[in-house]
Amino acid sequence: MKALIYCKNMKISKNLLKYFEGCSELESESIPDKKEFLKRFERDRIHLAMVSLENGDFVEIVEKIKSHKIGTVIYLIGNKDEESVNVYKYRCDGFLNTKNIESDMKYLFDNFSLLSKRIHRLKAVTFGRFDLFVDGERMELRNKKAKELLALCIDKCGGRVSLEEATDKLWYGRPYDDRVKGLYRKAVMDVNAFFRSKGIKDVFMNGRGYCCIKKDLLDCDYYRFLENPKKEKMLYNGEYMFEYSWAEETLARIEMLYQNYY
Repeated sequence: MKALIYCKNMKISKNLLKYFEGCSELESESIPDKKEFLKRFERDRIHLAMVSLENGDFVEIVEKIKSHKIGTVIYLIGNKDEESVNVYKYRCDGFLNTKNIESDMKYLFDNFSLLSKRIHRLKAVTFGRFDLFVDGERMELRNKKAKELLALCIDKCGGRVSLEEATDKLWYGRPYDDRVKGLYRKAVMDVNAFFRSKGIKDVFMNGRGYCCIKKDLLDCDYYRFLENPKKEKMLYNGEYMFEYSWAEETLARIEMLYQNYY
């Protein structure tokens, strides 16, 4: 896995790189030039990005990282403990204080395996409009009902979606007959074909009269929120897959959880 540092202070960069030398899990590099940093980031698969708060453009960098490479662990670098508030403000993953570099780097290495669990090839964004990303690139399934079926499976958090439930929610009001069952089977085939074309295995499963996803094989803002509503409450923006009427039930549950920690 790769780590990329954006810090114009060469002394700090060299110090950080020394610690990375002892971590076989992460190959590290420091790039002080913004254009080159972003160019490298768009070209390569970066698992950990470390951005210095001393750089006046750190907000721009963080936002571009999120837009291009969904799922990357982002650490902010500063020299005051109170600066750690920026982690929550800009929805990053951690803070490294250069005055406590040894202990903070040890904490980073000890916990990176936990952070990296969300570094998956596949990411689902559910707060707001439902979107799907593969290797950081936004994907669009040609069959809109196939995309909606995948969204329904994600909403179920790994639970099975029955044929009856899928047809009722995706083709509401239509008779439960062979024709609508055929539409369901076509949607299932298209989801499977999509994942095959991306070389992604075992995320989507289907059997006789059901389909589901393996939730541990994708990163999802909804799942992260459910795991720790207090810590991840900033992920929620008041909307949840708003293009699907069936998602309103889940939205109500999310809102109740959110209000408990607001």
